[in-house]
Amino acid sequence: MHSWSLLSSLAVVASAVAQPQPSAPSAAPAATPTVPYASDDPNYGLWTANSIDANPQPVRGGLGADLLGPQNIPLELENSNTLAPPTTDNGHV
Repeated sequence: MHSWSLLSSLAVVASAVAQPQPSAPSAAPAATPTVPYASDDPNYGLWTANSIDANPQPVRGGLGADLLGPQNIPLELENSNTLAPPTTDNGHV
């Protein structure tokens, strides 16, 4: 019975002293993004109320088309987002 307690105490001491070896940094996989990075484009309005000789159209880049009907240019100059909203706008309030 005495030898059993000696063996169990040695096992406890050995497990407390033994530590795993640290892994090398090269063993870790390279970091990769899980989502696309955010754009740095601030999506400014295409025109402002101070724009000179502006003809506001609902076109942003290659998206949109010219207006076919009458326009209220002074009103459209005041809020460019009604005709050409920023690309980050999803339409929900």
